[in-house]
Amino acid sequence: MLNKVRSDVLTAASTYSIPDAATSALEDAGLFALRAAFVHYPTDGVILSWVNPSTAKVPVDTYDICCTPVDVPPGEDPAGYRIWVRSFFAAKVAGMPGQPQQVGFLFTVRCDKLPTSGPPALSSQDPVLNKFDSVLSGQYAAHRKRLPAKKSSQRELKVGDTYQFQVFAYDRNKKLIRKSRPSMPQVIMPQQSFVEYPLLLWKTYLGVTPKSSLE
Repeated sequence: MLNKVRSDVLTAASTYSIPDAATSALEDAGLFALRAAFVHYPTDGVILSWVNPSTAKVPVDTYDICCTPVDVPPGEDPAGYRIWVRSFFAAKVAGMPGQPQQVGFLFTVRCDKLPTSGPPALSSQDPVLNKFDSVLSGQYAAHRKRLPAKKSSQRELKVGDTYQFQVFAYDRNKKLIRKSRPSMPQVIMPQQSFVEYPLLLWKTYLGVTPKSSLE
């Protein structure tokens, strides 16, 4: 049952289709749309998804992925607090399940204690979980080389803080092809505990959150 819940949550996070109208408008401005969704599986992090900006003449070779805290000390330049994944090969940014035109990257909350492959909890017969395992777990190595923020030396994301993400696409000559629009702000949630699973089941299958019986 728990694997079924995880499967449904991941599917909901990844199968959102970025509207063509929004994509076209951004292309005129030299940008592309970027969607962000916080997930607890396969590990705590933010799934970023976008339409591959490659063209027949200019394919994307690498991506730089930037994470910027929304709240920085007053008067400080946000650039000094950005955390980067640099020169991530486009070939490793696989298509997202349910949206073959979109690609995805899992920006993990933690970067030093990641598994070498998918977490053991993902070992199942569920094709969606196995698909996510193969798509996203291959990106863990990039996080071990994540560049810390210059001002704070921070490499991991802080629970309770809010971040925005941006993706930069380069050709094989390291020339910038296009960059994404900054994502919607994402709050980093704490790890789920066992007592939260009944609420997750309720929200996943009924689509509502029960009201307090004390109200």
